[in-house]
Amino acid sequence: MIKVFSMAYDFDNDKFDDEELANFVATHRVKYIRKEFFVSKDVPCWTFVVEYDTYSGRRKIKEDTKDSPTEALDIEDEILVDKLKIWRHQEAIKRGIPLYIVITNDIIQRIATKKPMSKDALSKIQGMGGNKMSLYGEELLKIIKEGDNEQGLSDIQPMVQIAEPDSGSEREVPKVDEIRTDNKDPESLF
Repeated sequence: MIKVFSMAYDFDNDKFDDEELANFVATHRVKYIRKEFFVSKDVPCWTFVVEYDTYSGRRKIKEDTKDSPTEALDIEDEILVDKLKIWRHQEAIKRGIPLYIVITNDIIQRIATKKPMSKDALSKIQGMGGNKMSLYGEELLKIIKEGDNEQGLSDIQPMVQIAEPDSGSEREVPKVDEIRTDNKDPESLF
């Protein structure tokens, strides 16, 4: 696939606004980038032609370390990887350091696969030492938990719906005679 980005020089901020390009590069498998500089109506401009691979739905993780997960990432993991890469890019810009100094792609993939929900669990991820934990631990947990909340809690909490008759309807709401707490076949309740 190919995507083209063009950006004009922003004289007010004295820079090129490359945020959209940087976010795209951080979240896609880029094969090649071709850049061209030009001037249009006395305004300096850049055009970037980005050739990239689309996600196949699953991405294989390296298996070279004992802590590396061996299973492929599912779509929720891929979404979390993308969110973590965008966060890493913003953090790197804020601190003025390279992306891999914040956290590496391997650490991001381990986090996305294991989805730690506590500082203790996050600190057990290979590469998440004390310094990274103190600098980024809270923010990483917040991102992980945001993704967990998007899935909703209905997967883990039972939902009970009570059918109420429409106003003016002759239909009655069925009554529950007994609540079973044993582990017998749920089909036998009906």
